[in-house]
Amino acid sequence: MLGEELLEVATCKLEKLILEGCRINDEGARYIAKNLEYNTSVRYLDLSRNIISEIGATEIAKMVAVNRSLGVLFLHWNKL
Repeated sequence: MLGEELLEVATCKLEKLILEGCRINDEGARYIAKNLEYNTSVRYLDLSRNIISEIGATEIAKMVAVNRSLGVLFLHWNKL
């Protein structure tokens, strides 16, 4: 799982997060979504080729509704 240092620390300036093919499931998607909700530095998120279902995608959708800085999101080749 991604550590607090990456997603929760305000001083982190990560702009591109590529997690393609990392076997991320709905719980992982929920964790990522929760921690990126108010993150203003991540602009590109690739979660393709994982095992995220509609449950995890719903959590990501909630994050996208709040997060105004994310410009690119890939979710293809999941269990959607």
